[in-house]
Amino acid sequence: MGKILAHDKLIIFFLMFSTGLASLLYEVVLISVVTTVVGATEISLSLVLAAFLCGLAFGALFGGSVAKRLMGTKNGLAYALMGIEAGVALFGFSFLSFLSLFVSSGMGTQVVFLVILAALFIPTVLMGMEIPIAIGALEKKGNAQSAGFVYFSDTLGGVLGSLIAGTVLIPVLGFHGAMYFGALLNVMTLVLATRLIRRWKLFWPAVAAVAAGIVVLAHSTATLQEWKLHFMDSFYGVGSAYYSVYYTTPLFSVQSPYQYIVVLESPFYGRQLLLDGYFQTSERGSLEYHEYLVMPAIAAVSHPERVLLIGGGDGGALYQILKFNISTIEQVDLDEEVVRVSKEYLSGVHRGSLDDPRVKRHIGDGRQFLRNAKDGSYDIIIIDLPDPTKLALAPLYSQEFYREVRRVLKEGGVVVTQFTPPYHYIEGFASEYKTIKSVFPQTYPYVVSGSLQSSFGYIIAGKSGDPRVVRTGDVGGKWYDNESHVSMFDLPPFIDRYLADAPVQVTTDENPIIHTYMQNNYFYRGVADEPYQEAEET
Repeated sequence: MGKILAHDKLIIFFLMFSTGLASLLYEVVLISVVTTVVGATEISLSLVLAAFLCGLAFGALFGGSVAKRLMGTKNGLAYALMGIEAGVALFGFSFLSFLSLFVSSGMGTQVVFLVILAALFIPTVLMGMEIPIAIGALEKKGNAQSAGFVYFSDTLGGVLGSLIAGTVLIPVLGFHGAMYFGALLNVMTLVLATRLIRRWKLFWPAVAAVAAGIVVLAHSTATLQEWKLHFMDSFYGVGSAYYSVYYTTPLFSVQSPYQYIVVLESPFYGRQLLLDGYFQTSERGSLEYHEYLVMPAIAAVSHPERVLLIGGGDGGALYQILKFNISTIEQVDLDEEVVRVSKEYLSGVHRGSLDDPRVKRHIGDGRQFLRNAKDGSYDIIIIDLPDPTKLALAPLYSQEFYREVRRVLKEGGVVVTQFTPPYHYIEGFASEYKTIKSVFPQTYPYVVSGSLQSSFGYIIAGKSGDPRVVRTGDVGGKWYDNESHVSMFDLPPFIDRYLADAPVQVTTDENPIIHTYMQNNYFYRGVADEPYQEAEET
């Protein structure tokens, strides 16, 4: 009798342990789904936890009644455990697929949230029923003090389930794979329950089937992650903020003497470069961004021979410059570490340009390089620097800086710089536009939309000619061509008015106001003011 009791107690331990593990696994997955659908708000999380605990409570109450009725039967408690595990396993295998079909019908987010809450009662009620039934099974075998043991086994499994769900299973197997893993645990629990009625013939084939299922999951991570993408596509479109954050993983990071460099991996944008937390370029977005930075300047100069690139350590601008028959290409970049990291991790951006022998690279300060350059040294100067969110960058956006640029340019030369599009920081864009225009009367902004990550902003200026005029034909790529050269200067009327009339200041060495305009409290401020004013006037 003692051996039988120990045997059954061990079975109950593993049965409740795996049930607890699966239950917390389901809870973490559904919490993850809820937070991506309605956000990680206090209300949403409270309701999910309340639904989970409520289901367990009512399940325990109902399970106690069932256990009392089945105590007099021979194997009724064991069959009840098997039936419960079969029901929970069915939930684990099917719920996310059902939810995807439900969402695709066009129901609102609030309705989807209520469906998830209601569905959460199914496994929790069943799992709550299992605890008193397992206690009854042990008591029937002669263990009069089994409640503490059953709760201990279930809770211990829950602790492990909550740990591995978010740290291992969801990151590796995705939502579907994690749910399938929990369902396989329920199947294993069902198999364990057969040992209580000594059904040996069913045990080992079932164990083999569960083991095979786990092996299949382990070898299907790519497919499961793709399913995860399609599942979340029910709620979000590709390119949404959710996708860009949730599916992007760190690949490499390093602190250089000047900035914190991070390379991210995204299934949608490819590898991305961030400097001090600000996005710079990506493999998917580089081509459009760098074509519109480089090609308009080349088209605006008649047969350019000498080009200087200030910044551009990722190599994307160099790749575009190297497409043309330029006799002298020089690059000056302050941070050699950006070049090194880009060489190693951003081959989809530089495409070999960082190792091209036609490029003469100087590591140093761009402004100091200009001071040392002779008058009229270059036909084109291309500036590809981070936005001046840091005060240390402001001297490369000042009026004095552009006076050096003008001196170094040849007659008929052109300078072009990137700048965050005016829709984001219109005061900053307007200040930089006015700063350049105070040195180059022929200064024109242009904005390119349709990029993967918002739009791109640029400012181009000619030393003695209008840069909107095409002087070199047959300049073009996949995005830019000569025909689109003139039209790209067409901006929305409110931006034209703002650039002409806004009371923003020119940035100078003594007054680096551009840095102030690029702080977070200016984000979208100028763009939002005018509509509100119109509404008030109406």
